[in-house]
Amino acid sequence: MLIRVMSLALQRHKRIPWNFDLRALYPDHGPDNLMNRLRSNHDFDKAVHEVRIAAGFSLLGHRIYWVPTASDRTPEFAVLIPGDRPVAVECKKRDAVGGVGIAAERLWLTFADLMNRAMTPAKLNYCLTVTSGQFNSGDAQALVAEIVLNLRGQSDGSFESAVGPYRVDFVCLCAAGEKIDAEVVDIFPRGTFGVNSGDRRRDLVSSAPDADPRLMGPITDPKMIRLEVIDDAGQKSKTDLRLLKDASDQVGDATPSVTFLDVNLSNYETEMDEYDGILESVTNEVINGRSNASATVLVNY
Repeated sequence: MLIRVMSLALQRHKRIPWNFDLRALYPDHGPDNLMNRLRSNHDFDKAVHEVRIAAGFSLLGHRIYWVPTASDRTPEFAVLIPGDRPVAVECKKRDAVGGVGIAAERLWLTFADLMNRAMTPAKLNYCLTVTSGQFNSGDAQALVAEIVLNLRGQSDGSFESAVGPYRVDFVCLCAAGEKIDAEVVDIFPRGTFGVNSGDRRRDLVSSAPDADPRLMGPITDPKMIRLEVIDDAGQKSKTDLRLLKDASDQVGDATPSVTFLDVNLSNYETEMDEYDGILESVTNEVINGRSNASATVLVNY
């Protein structure tokens, strides 16, 4: 019953906590380092998630007791209910990128620079795509050397890397010193991890106010480098289950408890399949008794 009332309260107060006096949340003492976390780019979203949930309970008339952070096994706060046992509350927020995406970004930062430096002097004018579901930033240098070796003398093709679980697809754009029209670039989406390079004559680049100079004019010795992440629902669910396990350890089993998991999806309509996967993983975890929480609530802001 408490969870349903909480849900209705949050629906009525859509601007929580922005129109809410934070001082009402901690008459005794507040959460440790709250202001520092709100100033931090890394912790801001997570801190707001905790405050938002606490504000919802406060608007229902409940007193909030913030549990001092003595160890990793303490909940965020407790909801004090007159005449009843307190309810421990733990708030978790999914990383929108996920563990695989973070690993891919780390590899990309080194790989893209090394790959471009290797292709430019050799005039290896290719569009190449590296695809994988697992990434190791330490593979960058060896992967670049392997790709350069396989590109030479080939117009197009693909191969499975011996460096790691990577598939490399490539196609030659033009011979050394030749040009292609900028419109060809549009055929190859840049995606999350992508970079285009090549030489452009400034006098041939469009000067139209609304034109993107990176995509105008003929390009000499063009190169396109891409890194694509395989969308693996199983890998993503591991992160969600790890969050639930951490929350379960923090609330313990000595008192009623609720875990609020912010699924952190940018758009529910376009990411419905991912939400369904999260819901299935969480449901199985709860049904199989692998969570100490009395209830788990999925939210999305």
